[in-house]
Amino acid sequence: FPPLEEIPLLEEALQSEEIVPPAASDTWSLDVEDDPAGLDPEAELPEVDSLPDFWSQEMGPEVSGDADEPPPLAPAARKVDEDDLLEPELVEMTENPEVEPVWVSRIARYSVDELSRKLARVEDREEIADVLMDYLRSRFDHSALFILRGGAAYGWKGAAGETEIPGFKQFRLPLDSPSVLQAVANREEVQVGKMPETVSNGLLREALGGTEPGLALALPLAATGTTVGIVYVDRGTGGIEEELPALRKVLAKAGLAFEILISREKILMS
Repeated sequence: FPPLEEIPLLEEALQSEEIVPPAASDTWSLDVEDDPAGLDPEAELPEVDSLPDFWSQEMGPEVSGDADEPPPLAPAARKVDEDDLLEPELVEMTENPEVEPVWVSRIARYSVDELSRKLARVEDREEIADVLMDYLRSRFDHSALFILRGGAAYGWKGAAGETEIPGFKQFRLPLDSPSVLQAVANREEVQVGKMPETVSNGLLREALGGTEPGLALALPLAATGTTVGIVYVDRGTGGIEEELPALRKVLAKAGLAFEILISREKILMS
């Protein structure tokens, strides 16, 4: 530190506007090569002539520029040109154009998994019907759910494409005459193919919008070992048989959802 008699000079220097930082050649450093801790406790501080010179001694990286303007803390961010960004590319997992890409199959499997999660959380049978119809509407030209009761098939939910058929719950088809629904109810087996020309099949066709279906597929919906309903779908083009394995799996899960509801009601009533 400077002698006491130099303190007035220091105050004048601090108030002066002509303070000029020293050049880089005025820097100093401690020789601590023999000190394993990096500091020499016996080292003496350098002698300085004045307090401004002391604060201007270089204690780190050299700072250039105007002394009144602080150095930037970090380099300015570079603006990214959108033209430099790569466009996302959809890559198919097969080189054979006749084989369905793997990513399409993955989407289908995800849809079934999502359906499973929804069926596991249902609170009533209407939710089961809604989950099933969401699945069917996106895959077929016409889709419908029927409830079997008292020797007849009653309309539950119906759709033409993605559009719900209004008043479908008013539809009732007796099962005492030949129809695709009668075959499923009596034999409890899947019916697939072109729908035969019968009076009952004609009524069913009218209830679904009046369009002549190409190929139809009807499956039993069973719970606790009993057929409680029927699922009907059709498509104007071929390939409906390929949907059968996935539909069987979906309906098996829907049957489990019905059984859960039945068991829940038994618990609440006991």
